[in-house]
Amino acid sequence: MVVDGGKVTEPTDPEKAGYTFTAWYDGETEWDFDHDTVKDDLALTSRWTLNAPTVKITGTPTGTYNGGQPVVTLTADATHAAGDGITYTYQWYKGDAKLDGETNSTLSLTDVADSGEYHVVVTASDGTLTSGATTSSPVTVTISKAKPNAPAANAGYTIDFAGETIEITEGYEIYTGTDENGKEITDGSITDYLGETIYIRTEGDGNHEPSDWTAIAIPARPDAPGDKVTITDETIKNKNDGTATIPEGMEYIVVLPGGDVPDSEDDWDDAERGPATIEDLPVGTQIVVRVEATGTKPHGTEQTYQIQASATTLTVTFNSNGGSAVSPAIGIAYNGTAEEPDAPTRAGYTFAGWFLGNAEDAFDFDTKITDNITLTARWTLVPPTVEITGETEGTYNGGQPVVTLTADATHAANGVTYSYQWYKDNTALTGET
Repeated sequence: MVVDGGKVTEPTDPEKAGYTFTAWYDGETEWDFDHDTVKDDLALTSRWTLNAPTVKITGTPTGTYNGGQPVVTLTADATHAAGDGITYTYQWYKGDAKLDGETNSTLSLTDVADSGEYHVVVTASDGTLTSGATTSSPVTVTISKAKPNAPAANAGYTIDFAGETIEITEGYEIYTGTDENGKEITDGSITDYLGETIYIRTEGDGNHEPSDWTAIAIPARPDAPGDKVTITDETIKNKNDGTATIPEGMEYIVVLPGGDVPDSEDDWDDAERGPATIEDLPVGTQIVVRVEATGTKPHGTEQTYQIQASATTLTVTFNSNGGSAVSPAIGIAYNGTAEEPDAPTRAGYTFAGWFLGNAEDAFDFDTKITDNITLTARWTLVPPTVEITGETEGTYNGGQPVVTLTADATHAANGVTYSYQWYKDNTALTGET
């Protein structure tokens, strides 16, 4: 009991789990036991502060990048002596930097760049009082770069074998070797690498190591066509009938005499493609041939073929048909002419000309010769020589022959037979043959 105007003896501070006693209050005024006096019945109320929570960070602080998925999850494990009814607020930090928006009890980390030292600041609340902040011990997080698989076959690049160029997909790199001596290959020509093996991998970045290598075997340039192309030279001098047969899978350029052979890749833009047979090629024509490029291999080595001249000539043979011998006309070029020889002779005949086969007209020696031919002489038989012999006078003898005339015919030719027709004055005598 306290007398009116007396002082209250200060009691021992009360205790409450999770709280710290602050003071006794009369309403909103802190009671001063050394100076305040009691003037009426008095009920003092204790006031408290909420103790800060205890917090530790749990979770595995190491991991390997996994395509943007969380690989490290830190959990702020907060506890408080006040037990149930306490709620917590969280703020995560990386080093001294506050992580905006990271106010949950867990922190998920994904990238290699997220590696570093983390801590969390936690406060507690019982719904009325809010505690001071507790800063956890720091945790060092290490996220390692991922190691991608080697590129799949044909991945990461495109080769245009017709143009002999390569285009490399973004995110990939190609080298001539896998060690420090390897030279990087960029977009552009691959002509220098035909027949070689080059190597591709995915590039490293902030979250990835470079991948292992995948070998790319670049096909070698195919050999020259060789005997796969068939060339038939001119068959007769000046005939200009050369032939080239180009198989399928090859491309070619025909260069007529005096033309320019291809000397750059642009010259092949209008090349023809086999299979093909090119005929009537003049002597000196060049045919440049190579294996055609496809989607999987480059064009082949070029080879030039040339139509060669023929030494073969034509002959005109003369069959004198019983007359004197005539030498053949030789060494005649295609479309050339034969010189007309001197006329042959034959006893009892007159030469009528040279004839080809059954032609009605004699052969014209201005005719172009395109093949070996034989000309045959034709003849006309000269008239025989005839003399009438016998007695030319007589006396009628009762109808018996009294004059007999004989036609004595001769001819320079052998084997000649004769036919006869007798005339009196200019009148043919019927039956007198």
